[in-house]
Amino acid sequence: MVIRAHQLAMDGYQYSYEKETLLTNWSAPNYYYICGNKGAFFKVVKDLDKTFEVFESDPKSTSSNGDIKDVLPYFL
Repeated sequence: MVIRAHQLAMDGYQYSYEKETLLTNWSAPNYYYICGNKGAFFKVVKDLDKTFEVFESDPKSTSSNGDIKDVLPYFL
């Protein structure tokens, strides 16, 4: 299994193949304050079972401090 990051996954994580050999994990919820995505932590637990802790952004941090026009179109 390959686990990678640095690409937005709307559910916090995303498998790229049926056999679950490539996983994208994204831990920044509501990226750039506009994407509405979830964040996730990938865990390997006892007996190598895989679990995820998926979470939403904190409701207190829903406004941007930056300029929206600075957001790269790739992430929209």
